[in-house]
Order: sequence, then structure tokens, then C-alpha cells
Amino acid sequence: MGGAAAIDSEAEAGTLMKNVAPEVYFSGCWNCIGHFVYMPSGKRLNEDGVGPWVFLDSKRLHPPEHGSAWLTHEAGWTALGIGDLSVDNRVGANSTFAIRGIYNFTEALDIAYLAFPHIVDRIGNISLKSEVKE
Repeated sequence: MGGAAAIDSEAEAGTLMKNVAPEVYFSGCWNCIGHFVYMPSGKRLNEDGVGPWVFLDSKRLHPPEHGSAWLTHEAGWTALGIGDLSVDNRVGANSTFAIRGIYNFTEALDIAYLAFPHIVDRIGNISLKSEVKE
């Protein structure tokens, strides 16, 4: 499971998703070059930001290397940004997950995996490099 492994049971996973769904979003490359914001269903949103972020793109806050992650919180939301060169290998390519609520790295990564498993699996090994405190 590409770095996410703290969820111990399907019941725990279901409870976790029930508490956050549908307020979890992905910004990045879905399956081709082009960074856009998506819902877990794969529906692309027409805006570039969600929650408190006008532009949801982790490269502005953390110069990514593949698999390196940063975590930040703002206005009751968690952002998990990950350097992601799996689709777009240009410098600065990244994937960012925005989740309503305050979560630590492990929880945020688990939620990202539950909502967008193919993205997290595609990135592979993910490790926290930076945490920005509120």
C-alpha cells in the first residue's frame, strides 16, 4: 500500500472515511500531465483551490523530491503534499491532498489512500520531510 499502513481493519477504515468524506480532495496529475483538483470519485473540479487554499499546489510551499511529504494545517483543514514524479517528471511535480479536519501524517496518508488509492500506490514510498505548525 505505497507507504500507508496504519489502518488495522476495514471497519476502522470505513469509520475514518465516514468522518471525512466527501471533504477530501486531490490536486495533481490523475493519469496524464496536468495538475487539477479532483474528488474521490474522479470528478474534476473547475477550481484550483479547496478549503482555505486558493491554489492547492504543494510545490509553492515545499520543493518536492519524489516521495518526500510535507504536512500543514490551516483553518481546520490538513494539507498533505508529496513530491510526485510518477506521471509528470518535470521539476516541482507534486500531489497534494486536502482533508477537512486536523490529522497527523499517518492519519492524513491513510485518508489519502482510502480516497485515492491509485494515486498513493502510484507514488510508492512516502516519508514525511516537513511539518508546518499552525
